[in-house]
Amino acid sequence: MFLSTQGIALGHFAYGDNASIVRILTCSIGIESYWIRGLSRSNKKNWSIFFRPLSLLDLEINYREYANFQRIREVKFSQLPHRLFEPQNLAYVWFLTDFLEHLLGKGGKGKDEHLFEFIFEFLSLINRASTGLGFLCLRFLLLLTEKMGIGWIHGEASEWKDLPFFSPQLLNFLRACQENSSNNSSDTHLLKEGIRFMIAYYQKFLYPFKLKSLDILSELGK
Repeated sequence: MFLSTQGIALGHFAYGDNASIVRILTCSIGIESYWIRGLSRSNKKNWSIFFRPLSLLDLEINYREYANFQRIREVKFSQLPHRLFEPQNLAYVWFLTDFLEHLLGKGGKGKDEHLFEFIFEFLSLINRASTGLGFLCLRFLLLLTEKMGIGWIHGEASEWKDLPFFSPQLLNFLRACQENSSNNSSDTHLLKEGIRFMIAYYQKFLYPFKLKSLDILSELGK
């Protein structure tokens, strides 16, 4: 079955001598693995430029239900890479990719079209925004709780007291971040605490998972 869909690249790795496996979150079929010959070597169509983490793509897929790997017929950028591929932002890109793989790949939420649209549009915003990526990553985590059915803003502080970095100051900061999309906080200390707090929130109210990228992100600005 041929599908035309939008997708978000989650990275790729070598498979054998002359092929690679690409992980992509799509609107139509959630997270799937795609087998591509010659991705790691120079050829007529340099496919590798499309599959850097968080690339926003338009895809034509040859989809086979229950297959281990899917095939891509055609790919192009839905939005040209910009902020997401600046070297100073790679730690945030790795963090968001790691987070989405754990949240949607293992959590079984990847086939939700409304959820995909929210994620795709927010990544598109991050890619072209002038606002700092730390603030936008935190705002993404906050707003995504609503889409996942665990909206933090409606909860009670008593539910969160066991989470790391809990404090009235942090809660006020998080509310301000959620309510004000133009807030570009330069308080890196609160941003880091807010991100770790929200990851702990997802772990508590969805299911436990561990992000290798979180420790790297915590080192920024030290």
